[in-house]
Amino acid sequence: MSRELFTSEEDGVRVDKYLSTVSSISRTRAQQLCELGLVKVNGQPVKSAYKLEVDDVVEAEIPDDEPLAIEPENIPLDILY
Repeated sequence: MSRELFTSEEDGVRVDKYLSTVSSISRTRAQQLCELGLVKVNGQPVKSAYKLEVDDVVEAEIPDDEPLAIEPENIPLDILY
C-alpha cells in the first residue's frame, strides 16, 4: 500500500477528479478509495464529491493491485476455413 500526499492549488474541484489528474489512478478508482475511507482531506475522510479549497492537504492510501489469476480452460473448438 502506498500513501500519497498532495496540496490542492485549485478551488472548487471534486476530490476524485483532482486525484485522477495529479496521480496515476483513474477517477473511478479514486471514487472507490473514497468509499473505503482511504482518502482524507486535512485528516478527515471525505466523499468523492467533496469540493477542495486552496491549500487543502489531500492524503490517499492506494492499495497495491491484486494480480489476476487467469487459468486456461480446455474447451473443444471446431476450426473452420
